[in-house]
Amino acid sequence: MTLMVTATACSGEPAVETGEAVGQPLSWVTETAPTDTEFLIQDSSPRVGEPASFSLSTSDPTKWIVVAICADDPHLDNAGAAEISIIPKSAYTASVKVEVADGEFRDAVTCEGLTHR
Repeated sequence: MTLMVTATACSGEPAVETGEAVGQPLSWVTETAPTDTEFLIQDSSPRVGEPASFSLSTSDPTKWIVVAICADDPHLDNAGAAEISIIPKSAYTASVKVEVADGEFRDAVTCEGLTHR
Protein backbone atom coordinates (compact mmCIF):
# COMPACT_ATOMS: atom_id res chain seq x y z
CA MET A 1 0.00 0.00 0.00
CA THR A 2 1.37 3.43 -0.92
CA LEU A 3 0.14 6.73 0.49
CA MET A 4 1.16 10.34 -0.03
CA VAL A 5 1.07 12.61 3.00
CA THR A 6 2.39 15.98 4.06
CA ALA A 7 4.05 16.32 7.48
CA THR A 8 1.96 18.00 10.13
CA ALA A 9 4.61 19.29 12.53
CA CYS A 10 8.21 20.45 12.81
CA SER A 11 10.42 19.96 15.80
CA GLY A 12 12.99 22.60 14.91
CA GLU A 13 15.88 20.25 15.78
CA PRO A 14 18.84 21.10 13.54
CA ALA A 15 20.87 18.70 11.41
CA VAL A 16 18.94 15.46 11.84
CA GLU A 17 20.46 13.04 9.33
CA THR A 18 17.88 11.32 7.14
CA GLY A 19 19.18 7.87 8.10
CA GLU A 20 18.46 8.57 11.77
CA ALA A 21 14.79 7.94 10.99
CA VAL A 22 15.35 4.18 10.58
CA GLY A 23 14.11 2.45 13.71
CA GLN A 24 12.09 5.48 14.80
CA PRO A 25 8.30 5.71 14.98
CA LEU A 26 6.59 7.34 12.00
CA SER A 27 5.42 10.08 14.39
CA TRP A 28 9.07 11.01 15.10
CA VAL A 29 9.69 11.46 11.38
CA THR A 30 6.65 13.65 10.78
CA GLU A 31 7.51 15.75 13.83
CA THR A 32 11.15 16.14 12.76
CA ALA A 33 10.59 17.04 9.11
CA PRO A 34 9.40 20.49 7.99
CA THR A 35 5.64 20.94 7.91
CA ASP A 36 5.61 21.08 4.11
CA THR A 37 7.57 17.85 3.53
CA GLU A 38 5.80 15.48 1.17
CA PHE A 39 5.97 11.83 2.22
CA LEU A 40 5.40 8.72 0.17
CA ILE A 41 4.70 5.99 2.71
CA GLN A 42 5.14 2.31 1.84
CA ASP A 43 3.50 -0.22 4.16
CA SER A 44 5.97 -3.13 4.22
CA SER A 45 3.96 -5.23 6.67
CA PRO A 46 3.80 -8.24 4.30
CA ARG A 47 7.60 -8.51 4.54
CA VAL A 48 7.21 -9.34 8.23
CA GLY A 49 4.20 -11.64 7.84
CA GLU A 50 1.52 -9.05 8.55
CA PRO A 51 -1.21 -7.77 6.20
CA ALA A 52 -0.76 -4.25 4.83
CA SER A 53 -2.99 -2.20 7.08
CA PHE A 54 -1.60 1.33 7.39
CA SER A 55 -4.22 4.00 6.87
CA LEU A 56 -3.29 7.66 7.04
CA SER A 57 -6.68 8.56 8.46
CA THR A 58 -6.93 5.87 11.14
CA SER A 59 -3.48 4.49 12.00
CA ASP A 60 -1.60 5.75 15.04
CA PRO A 61 1.82 6.93 13.75
CA THR A 62 3.44 6.04 17.08
CA LYS A 63 2.67 2.36 16.37
CA TRP A 64 4.55 2.24 13.04
CA ILE A 65 8.34 1.94 12.73
CA VAL A 66 10.45 3.26 9.85
CA VAL A 67 12.54 0.46 8.31
CA ALA A 68 13.83 2.37 5.27
CA ILE A 69 13.91 5.99 4.14
CA CYS A 70 15.29 8.20 1.42
CA ALA A 71 14.90 11.94 0.97
CA ASP A 72 15.89 14.83 -1.25
CA ASP A 73 18.17 16.26 1.44
CA PRO A 74 20.80 14.64 3.68
CA HIS A 75 19.08 16.21 6.68
CA LEU A 76 15.51 15.19 7.43
CA ASP A 77 14.80 18.53 9.06
CA ASN A 78 15.45 20.20 5.65
CA ALA A 79 13.75 17.61 3.41
CA GLY A 80 11.12 18.66 0.91
CA ALA A 81 10.27 15.07 0.00
CA ALA A 82 10.90 11.65 1.49
CA GLU A 83 9.90 8.07 0.82
CA ILE A 84 9.45 5.89 3.88
CA SER A 85 8.87 2.19 4.42
CA ILE A 86 7.11 1.26 7.65
CA ILE A 87 6.05 -1.84 9.56
CA PRO A 88 3.87 -2.24 12.67
CA LYS A 89 5.76 -1.62 15.91
CA SER A 90 4.57 -5.02 17.16
CA ALA A 91 6.44 -6.69 14.26
CA TYR A 92 9.71 -4.85 14.98
CA THR A 93 11.26 -7.85 16.71
CA ALA A 94 14.92 -8.45 17.52
CA SER A 95 15.40 -10.44 14.30
CA VAL A 96 13.73 -7.74 12.20
CA LYS A 97 15.93 -5.12 13.85
CA VAL A 98 18.97 -7.10 12.70
CA GLU A 99 17.58 -7.31 9.16
CA VAL A 100 16.97 -3.55 9.14
CA ALA A 101 20.46 -2.86 10.47
CA ASP A 102 21.90 -5.13 7.77
CA GLY A 103 20.10 -3.07 5.10
CA GLU A 104 17.70 -5.82 4.08
CA PHE A 105 14.80 -3.34 3.86
CA ARG A 106 16.62 -0.76 1.71
CA ASP A 107 14.82 -2.07 -1.36
CA ALA A 108 11.45 -1.32 0.27
CA VAL A 109 11.80 2.26 -1.01
CA THR A 110 12.47 3.08 -4.66
CA CYS A 111 14.08 6.47 -3.95
CA GLU A 112 13.33 7.85 -7.42
CA GLY A 113 14.90 11.32 -7.35
CA LEU A 114 15.64 10.98 -3.62
CA THR A 115 19.33 10.24 -3.18
CA HIS A 116 19.89 10.59 0.56
CA ARG A 117 19.36 7.63 2.94
